[in-house]
Amino acid sequence: MGIYAAATMEEVITFALPFRWYPDSPEGKLSYDSDGIRSFLRYGSIDPEGKGYIYVLPAETFELVDDWEWVSRTEVKPIEVIEIRVKDYWDTISFSEEAKEIQRKLYGV
Repeated sequence: MGIYAAATMEEVITFALPFRWYPDSPEGKLSYDSDGIRSFLRYGSIDPEGKGYIYVLPAETFELVDDWEWVSRTEVKPIEVIEIRVKDYWDTISFSEEAKEIQRKLYGV
């Protein structure tokens, strides 16, 4: 168990975007991939007017565990919380045909 982080904000935007299960219930399903910048939503939804949050953390207790991911095994309190808007990253999200249909049904887009 630990708290995972990355060195730059750009590396975590995909994780901060509020992708949702469809239907939005325990039996719902969510499937998406990311290359770290662009996201591909296979199944699920994302509110075009939604918001996500990025937590800026103190680096002292983190150790590098792979090419880009850091982990702290102790509790960490955020230094800052940055709110991001889905519409600012909309051009980085692509949709499968199934996800496009869910988006149209839920949000008209």
